[in-house]
Amino acid sequence: MKVLEKLGFWMIPLVALIILGLIYYGPFGLYDKVKGIASGIKEYAPNITVGMNPLKASPATISGSQESEVSALKATIERMLKSSKNDCFDDFSGFKEDLGEGDKSTKISIRYDNLKDQSVFTITNLGGQTVKVFKVPKMKPCVIAGTNQAAVTFLNTFSGGEFQDEPEIAFTGNYYTLVNNLEIYYHKYYSKYSGNIIRVLDWSGDPVNDESDNFQSAGILFKGKDNQICFFPTNKAADADKDGIDNDQFTDLKDKESIAYQVKIEKRYTCS
Repeated sequence: MKVLEKLGFWMIPLVALIILGLIYYGPFGLYDKVKGIASGIKEYAPNITVGMNPLKASPATISGSQESEVSALKATIERMLKSSKNDCFDDFSGFKEDLGEGDKSTKISIRYDNLKDQSVFTITNLGGQTVKVFKVPKMKPCVIAGTNQAAVTFLNTFSGGEFQDEPEIAFTGNYYTLVNNLEIYYHKYYSKYSGNIIRVLDWSGDPVNDESDNFQSAGILFKGKDNQICFFPTNKAADADKDGIDNDQFTDLKDKESIAYQVKIEKRYTCS
């Protein structure tokens, strides 16, 4: 009798478990119904996992034309550095349009790393987002401007050359100024004075930094005697002074004695 009681004690829960299993997992069981309900909820309910997924920011960009012009600047500088010539010119064609304002603004920052002997270019957009960074080994940035009268010496030496006879120009003295930090970008002034500007961050106030629309050098660059790659700040009044060289030297292609005519038209004194 006790054996039957013990057997009954174990059998009743076992039978109950089997019956529940048939109800839940059987061909018409609750499992499939529960699955169907869950699938319906997933299909029609809002996707509540969206907030948990990491947000993917759009990549920082600049306009296509400016990107190609920055690439041309990089390629031109690298070509100049590979050349065996010194005291020579090259031309990346400049920026066909202003570097822009608003959501089309582009800034080019150049920093010289003395320890690694290289220049680091950082391209950013209006929001300060970095679009591109590249390094140019051996390049020492410089400007044809400064209180050492570099622009005056440069232009006097260049203008004194007999273009048809002399294969090169004998530059001596302070005809450029080495710098460690440059910026080139668009700045809006009143009326016609808005445009691309170049700034020497090593200097406070003038020279160069107090000028508006002062990067009208038409893409012309200069290479010195020891991998110096020089930019030309420009002014609108003097032939040459601490702020740079007269912009007419770069924009007037009809003047046969101008830098622009000799470099862009006659292809003289080029690094290639």
